[in-house]
Amino acid sequence: MPISVCNGTTGVAPAERFAEEAVALRPLGGRAPFGQLRDLVRKVQADCAIDLDANSYSVAWRLIGESVQVVLLGGRVIVRHAGEVVADHALCRGRRQRIVERAHLAGVVGAAGPVRSAPVSEATARLDEALQAFFTRRLAEPYPYLILDARYERIREAGVIAGQAVVVAIGVDWEGRRQVLGVELANRESRSSWREFVTRLKRRGLAGVEFVVSDDHPGLRAAIREMLPEAVWQRCYMHFLRNALDYVPRKVDDDCLMELRWFYDRCDLAEVERDLAHGSASGRPNTETGGLGGNNIEETLSFYRLPLPHHKHISRLTLLERLNQEIKRCTLVVASSPTRRAVCGWFGRWPWRSTRTGSRRPLPQHGSSVRA
Repeated sequence: MPISVCNGTTGVAPAERFAEEAVALRPLGGRAPFGQLRDLVRKVQADCAIDLDANSYSVAWRLIGESVQVVLLGGRVIVRHAGEVVADHALCRGRRQRIVERAHLAGVVGAAGPVRSAPVSEATARLDEALQAFFTRRLAEPYPYLILDARYERIREAGVIAGQAVVVAIGVDWEGRRQVLGVELANRESRSSWREFVTRLKRRGLAGVEFVVSDDHPGLRAAIREMLPEAVWQRCYMHFLRNALDYVPRKVDDDCLMELRWFYDRCDLAEVERDLAHGSASGRPNTETGGLGGNNIEETLSFYRLPLPHHKHISRLTLLERLNQEIKRCTLVVASSPTRRAVCGWFGRWPWRSTRTGSRRPLPQHGSSVRA
């Protein structure tokens, strides 16, 4: 016996209800009853294309690295960025195909054909001239803050690979702008190499230096005392913290590191001195008395002479360490030892060679010298 299925509310069978409404139905005129739409997000790759279903579709090269909206509708691949259509391609039914619109590659080197060596050499020569002009430019304005550091790179020169010291100087002017002042290569980091480097900076016009930040390298310290006797020296406290842990048992590393970091979060030097006196009186083990010497920590507290908004940016070598990390990354990407010209070029092209410090207020004028 057949089972009758009815609507639970009306009690009418679906077949009967459809027969009643069939006379009111109208044809769609050959149009599909619905369209399939896919809305996706893709990132534009370095080859000016997005990947979709094992195929790639070109996008304007200016959007490399940007995320775009990809809509598949009616056999078309529509790419939108910031609400605007930036690419429209026919959907490819194959696999491992590359669909390219020539207009997307306009201005890209090699888009019109093979790249000849002569234009590349000419462009490289122009870049070298610009870098040479940048590193020998006249330093017309004073730089009250000077940051000095060095790193070692394996340099390839005349077919021979040897380790050389890359010495770098960054200056901060009264408006808070920091600039790469000079980059040179030396056989090793020593007093003579640093003295010659600072001497050349002073010949180019370096003046008004009141505060110098560096690590505790003996040759660098001696050169600063000799060439910049009027400046206050600040030892990078991040380097100091790393060295301090060598004098304490490993099991108390975290406690000592936390205790020392508290000294650099105070508002003024008086608070730090009270903390140091309290630590000595209570007999707590701390690294400034555990082998480094009682006066060593004072070398890292010179930045308390500066305005409070500048403490975070001038008390350590963070600026140069960021640059050193980028140079190291470039070396790993190239997977070979760079030349002298390449190393200097990397430092010269670094984007923040003329940017601002984190503080929005200008640096103090000569009336409020850091030596006060």
